[in-house]
Amino acid sequence: MSTRGEIREFGVKAKELGVQFVGLCCGSSPYLLRSLCNGLGKQCRSDSYNIDISAHFKFGDNALEINQENYFDNE
Repeated sequence: MSTRGEIREFGVKAKELGVQFVGLCCGSSPYLLRSLCNGLGKQCRSDSYNIDISAHFKFGDNALEINQENYFDNE
């Protein structure tokens, strides 16, 4: 079992090693294949389905600032 990030890193490392042919097993999901393609520097038709985590309230770019503001507002 691997996460999106691990699969993407696998693709990045494979590319750095000069691997020309990479794939995943039959139990993989489309979102994992997208991550592998992105790690290899490729684009695929389903890239529009990638999650934009930057606006997420907890994990996004401004999450720390937002969470601190909410924390201090509730005291």
